[in-house]
Amino acid sequence: MGYDLSKNNRENLMKLAQQGKIIPTELAIETVFGCNAKCTMCFIDDPTTRKKRVMKMDLYESIVDQMSPYADQINKFDLWCLGEPTIDKWLAQRVEYAKKKNFKRTAIATNGEALDENLGKDLLDAGIDTIIASIDATDPDTHAKIRVGLHYEKVVRNFENIIKLRDKNNYKTRFIFRFVLQDSNRHQYEGFKEYWSKLLDPQKNDDIYSYVEHNWGGYKGNKQKMLGNRYDEFIEKKPCHYVFESLCILADGNLALCPADFLEGQFELGNVKEISPIEAFNSLAYKKLRKLNLEENKNQIDLCSTCTILYSNAQRGWTWNDEDNKGSLDRSDAKSYMKL
Repeated sequence: MGYDLSKNNRENLMKLAQQGKIIPTELAIETVFGCNAKCTMCFIDDPTTRKKRVMKMDLYESIVDQMSPYADQINKFDLWCLGEPTIDKWLAQRVEYAKKKNFKRTAIATNGEALDENLGKDLLDAGIDTIIASIDATDPDTHAKIRVGLHYEKVVRNFENIIKLRDKNNYKTRFIFRFVLQDSNRHQYEGFKEYWSKLLDPQKNDDIYSYVEHNWGGYKGNKQKMLGNRYDEFIEKKPCHYVFESLCILADGNLALCPADFLEGQFELGNVKEISPIEAFNSLAYKKLRKLNLEENKNQIDLCSTCTILYSNAQRGWTWNDEDNKGSLDRSDAKSYMKL
């Protein structure tokens, strides 16, 4: 798990932050900034100064090497930020390299279009720990409207095949199927759970979850309109876990603060081509942002004040309620989240 952000631990966190001793519990490396789809709820194609690219392998290996001394403290290793990881020809090699450096819980989130049998087997052989499947529909028409440019039957077939391959050869990889609830598909979630739960196995740590569409820090919708009467002072004041737990490195080496910052990396947190990842993660810019969070003033940060991501995180519903799956927002001091 990540850091305890409860009020009785914030003084301790403040000291660690000021001393530059915050170690991420999640490492997210954007292996690809680009996608083979144009999903309606994603902001990857919004205007930005960033250029679409694949992270060079030598840069990736340098990051992994520098972070390997902290492998035991990193609970999640995500091979994506903003992009579709399966369009990267080095993806399986990257997973294998991370596993050789003793990183656990390596994961990708994929729309499944490019996850053919060859890539599926390569990823399983490489030892990937988790594959998150993003489908969001139970029929071709709804899928085509949400995940524009993809082919529903192909996506379903690809996921079915890799699950069967996992089961046949007893690979340890787990599958998580996620469903982004929107007006156009909300009525299909029960059918989605019913279909995929027949193929998944909770004994293998597989699971299914849903969460409400969020606005990527205001890029994809007005906060007030999206939240309506769900606005909650507790969530507005609570420190954001991403600022303390997630080291997000974009394809060009720049750091992003959180998912809402993936499009632009606007906070000038450093570039791992010029400074070590841990030094960047404890930079003066980070210290200022963490101080605002710990003082319950994160909404002084423009991006945070317009963001609904924490609301969506709080509403995630797991099919099998695996405690190991739950994130930092489900702590005992955050009961208010669960009323949403």
